[in-house]
Amino acid sequence: MIVRSNTEPLNGDMQFVLLEIGKLSSNVERLITDVNAMGDKVDNLRHQVTFVRGMLYVLSGVMAVGVYLLTSKWATLATVAKALAQ
Repeated sequence: MIVRSNTEPLNGDMQFVLLEIGKLSSNVERLITDVNAMGDKVDNLRHQVTFVRGMLYVLSGVMAVGVYLLTSKWATLATVAKALAQ
């Protein structure tokens, strides 16, 4: 065990440790903020992808109805689809 006769260096060491803990705490808080911001960006991107996927489903449905109304070959396509479904 080290016995110090002068307490001044011990106080200096404690101040150094507290200062470094404060810096570390500040960096951790900034990291948490950055991670939350990145999570929000990823969540927004996920919602945009879901929206685009939904629009593609709607567009394909509209196109299918258009093909059905504008062509007489729909009966043949329906027969093929039934055969593939079995």
